[in-house]
Amino acid sequence: MLALVVSMGLSCLYVGIVNLWRRFPRDHAETITKRAIGTLSFCCVSWIPTLFVSRYKGESCATLLGLKVHGIVKSTALPLGSVLIAYSGMLLFCLVEKHNPFSQAARWKRSVMLRNLVIAPITEEWVFRASMVPLFLAEGWSPPAIVLLCPLLFGISHVHHISELIKVHRWSTIRAVKEIAFQIAYTTLFGAFATSLFLSTSNIAPCMVVHTVCNAIGIPIHQMMPHTHHPKLWISLSVLGVVIFFLLTKKLLDPMLYI
Repeated sequence: MLALVVSMGLSCLYVGIVNLWRRFPRDHAETITKRAIGTLSFCCVSWIPTLFVSRYKGESCATLLGLKVHGIVKSTALPLGSVLIAYSGMLLFCLVEKHNPFSQAARWKRSVMLRNLVIAPITEEWVFRASMVPLFLAEGWSPPAIVLLCPLLFGISHVHHISELIKVHRWSTIRAVKEIAFQIAYTTLFGAFATSLFLSTSNIAPCMVVHTVCNAIGIPIHQMMPHTHHPKLWISLSVLGVVIFFLLTKKLLDPMLYI
């Protein structure tokens, strides 16, 4: 249970650091800068429990953290390709209907883009995957249990956004709760995939790359699809892409593929 306690501590500290700066809204440049410095600084120490594990087991700490160059191209390209398949229906829609698949990201300010596409993927994957998964493995937790638990910690860590939705954006409590519930479900699902990917590839790089792509594009169904002449077609193609992605995951997440 020590791995669970330490991981919960890491999760709480990460969220606590993010919430130290609440003078301005989360998209304010000063808030983003201070939170980036705080979370990146935390990443410098979050791996220390894994260092003790490596000393105890006599293994390379860098290897346990997923820091390796060998096979990095394959372990990154295959998951990235599968994620693009999940987005294939939406990407086809954007190509035909002349919409920007990165329309969400295109509206971001430079500081917001830096946070969402660089800082968040690096720090979150480092803390919630590289710094936590080795602890559970060392304690003998099964991969399915790790895939279930780590994403829950990752998903729940997004709950703190609810206060800003209510206080800053003036959302009703019900609307804010619905939004956060969706965020928790979506981030937990993504977290399960990222954790499985880390367990399969033993490499943190593909987790960070996939995280960046998912942050940039968003959910696999474009918001303009219901307003086209063929909404059912586009939504069906988007769902088909997601289904094919899930069908490929068994092969994609086979550790033998990355040896």
